[in-house]
Amino acid sequence: MFCYFRDAWYTPQQDESYRWGGAFIQSSSQGYVVTMPHGDKRVVTTLREAAVLVGIDEERILKWKRDFSDLSIVCVFNSVEYVEIWLTGSERVPYGARYISKDRPETLSRLLRSGDQRLEADDTRFVHMTGRWFYFRGKR
Repeated sequence: MFCYFRDAWYTPQQDESYRWGGAFIQSSSQGYVVTMPHGDKRVVTTLREAAVLVGIDEERILKWKRDFSDLSIVCVFNSVEYVEIWLTGSERVPYGARYISKDRPETLSRLLRSGDQRLEADDTRFVHMTGRWFYFRGKR
């Protein structure tokens, strides 16, 4: 999972936050606050140091940040059955696209032939777009 939040409703102006797996990186006046999955926090001065703490390199974060900004993507999640892409605005109510993995033909077949128009229990809308792509809207 990678997420890039900028100027979200819950962050101060010009604040940037990232999520890599279960860890969070948030810019602060001292540099970056890194919150590890188990809750420990550490303050570092550079994004490079923060990236190393969570197990990714700074260049990858910066590339994904650029790509996500250009495409209006907030988060990408990878599950066993699908990849989920949250679009800008998903910080309050998740919505976007899900791509059903090629190695999960049974999931795709079930969704296409049945009246089951949900992949997750909290989907409020789930619509087939084309091929293996589905639009979803969740709830918080």
